[in-house]
Amino acid sequence: MPVVMIAPDHHAIFFQQATLGFVDRIRRQPVGFIQVVVERGLMRDDEIHAEPNGAQDYFVRSQKGRRHTADLLGRVTHLYGVHGRRRRYIRCNFHAEVNYILYTACAWLGPRGYRRTSSRGQEFAACGHEFGFFFAERASPVEPISAPNGLMWCIEINNGAMIRTLLTAGLIVIAATPLQAAAQDNGWVDLVQGNTLEGWTRLNGEATYKVREGMIIGVTTPNTPNTFLATNETYQDFALKVEVWVAEGINSGIQIRSESRPDYMNGRVHGYQVEIDPSARAWSGGLYDEARRGWLYPLTLNPACRKAFKVENWNEYYVEAIGPSMRTWVNGVPCAALYDDLTPEGFIALQVHSIGSEAQAGKEVRWRNIQLRPGSAHMRPLDDTYVVNLVPNTLSPQEKAQGWELIFDGISTTGWRGAGKEQFPARGWQVRDGVLIVEASGGAEATYGGDIVTVDEYDMFEVSLDFRLTEGANSGIKYFITESYGSDASAIGLEFQLLDDKRHPDATQGAAGNRTLGSLYDLIPAATGKLDRGPGRWNRARIVVKDQRLDETLQGNRMEQHLFKGAYVEHWLNDRMVVAYERGTPSFDALVARSKYVVWEGFGHWQSGHILLQDHGDEVHFRSIKVRRLASDQTLGS
Repeated sequence: MPVVMIAPDHHAIFFQQATLGFVDRIRRQPVGFIQVVVERGLMRDDEIHAEPNGAQDYFVRSQKGRRHTADLLGRVTHLYGVHGRRRRYIRCNFHAEVNYILYTACAWLGPRGYRRTSSRGQEFAACGHEFGFFFAERASPVEPISAPNGLMWCIEINNGAMIRTLLTAGLIVIAATPLQAAAQDNGWVDLVQGNTLEGWTRLNGEATYKVREGMIIGVTTPNTPNTFLATNETYQDFALKVEVWVAEGINSGIQIRSESRPDYMNGRVHGYQVEIDPSARAWSGGLYDEARRGWLYPLTLNPACRKAFKVENWNEYYVEAIGPSMRTWVNGVPCAALYDDLTPEGFIALQVHSIGSEAQAGKEVRWRNIQLRPGSAHMRPLDDTYVVNLVPNTLSPQEKAQGWELIFDGISTTGWRGAGKEQFPARGWQVRDGVLIVEASGGAEATYGGDIVTVDEYDMFEVSLDFRLTEGANSGIKYFITESYGSDASAIGLEFQLLDDKRHPDATQGAAGNRTLGSLYDLIPAATGKLDRGPGRWNRARIVVKDQRLDETLQGNRMEQHLFKGAYVEHWLNDRMVVAYERGTPSFDALVARSKYVVWEGFGHWQSGHILLQDHGDEVHFRSIKVRRLASDQTLGS
């Protein structure tokens, strides 16, 4: 783990930075060195203090110290150094990119200048007459870049192994002589030049935009549609970072890979939008498809991100678009991960949303430090953020890293067989144009091709697929199939109901709607207000079976414990959760007792089973069927 080591008889450090990382801990090494460990997410005005050997804090600004300013990359960091009784102060514009890739701009100065001892792959060190420090470990690669008079060093540290802890080395600047300015060439391009809107064009609406001190300010205007300030240039692969401030009560967004064409809705701006949402819904960082498909990545999928945005505060957005992959972060928190190839290139635009009343007029959205880095060379490490993949029958790199596997690839039925059979059905199912189709056979249950099941069994898992119903169709996705009950119809198991609610009579059967689309069939109804795109369109189903529970039962005079795997289950329809329940409990058994499943002993208590696609005699289409096994993150009730 890379750390900074500071000799105890030399210097204390203090800095403020916009995007560096949470201070995880500051501890003193046994030899007297100070070790500063930093984790992601440090915000502006957060501080790190370190004292040599318990001496007084040295972060107080010395009025007698010299002050120097270097116009580097626009982020201000205050750094203070002390040697003995002589105090030194420097103010340095500085930028550091965190979350596993760190860029720094540094100056190493002393009465006798500096000594450079680094080259690619070697550890980076600098020494002067009165001070010295070093990296405790190598940061590779290291690129020293010469500057005017040799007084400024710019280094790049790109260490993919920094998964949780990031190095703050390179922020320590010690000045004893005047500082020479130098710019760091790290590929970032400022999209705002001075105090003009050169390079930008207003589209669609009449809301106003202005520039003040390098900050773009959009002002809400009544009686006008959504307004966009768009770059004249288009971009394909890139990283974008920007700080956003929005008044409470209004909505906004940042368009990426967007277009405005005369042949589409008379020039209306359309494309991917990174949401800015100060409302109670709190979907900032989600991805919306403006004037096209609607929500692509709602933050129902990532509740942790909903807490990241701070209303009427500056918030830092980071957006990465590389190939079909688009990912977002808000204040260092991962938010959305979308895999989609509909629009590979387009402009960047800043939205001022239309308003519904005069009371909302005159409110501001502000953007500052808008920077873009073209290309794909600096992709952030993959993480466990759930991916919405809209490219049929594919897995994104992030999904592969998370353990997802395709169990239907659009070509073959390998990995499937008929329920209760050793082979895939010879009739009733077909693969056409990347789609697995169960054929219509008059609406009877499992009488033609029959149900199909996975060859493998699963205990704790997540399965996702796209389905498209024909009008009036009935089908289902069943799980924990054991094939041990000998049913003369469809195999017995827990079922995610697939149904055309408006046309099939089963929607009105059962109790309280527990046979409608998305329901746990005949047991728990799907949530009201669910998003159902209807027959003829692709919908997405997802089932999550996770966690384990420690059950106790009385056997004579002894209490026995049993581990119940896959205790907690969720049904998701079009990326909204519609059912959540805990199986194998007295409450669950009470539901079973009032259902058609009461005749099946031990129903819902199975510890593993197959996944099943139902043949109910109606034509239904499936694609993008994928599964991943889950480890137990939690033991319920322990």
